[in-house]
Amino acid sequence: TGDPARLPSAAKYAILAIVRQALTNVRTHARATSVTIRAEVVGETCTTSVTDNGVGFDLAAFRAQPPGPQHLGLISKEELAGLVGGQLEINTGLGRGTTVTVRVPLGR
Repeated sequence: TGDPARLPSAAKYAILAIVRQALTNVRTHARATSVTIRAEVVGETCTTSVTDNGVGFDLAAFRAQPPGPQHLGLISKEELAGLVGGQLEINTGLGRGTTVTVRVPLGR
């Protein structure tokens, strides 16, 4: 198991910003009755996820839309994860909720 204290300040900020955006999206769009936040450090990676039981959405259709204000939160958070050497993954579908997962390496 890795040491979360080794997570750089920039990575901590990025994770917090991504979790906040995911929670904003749950509140604004998901119509969820439940949300779960998980964080763990395994080896050299910190993985944090936000999962809701809401309505979900069509990710391919979302990405195909022209950029606009409704995209800024998600797109900027993908870029933010990349800036700290991490990856953002979105797992969703109509009627099955959404999980947003960010993986960030320790000690970068």
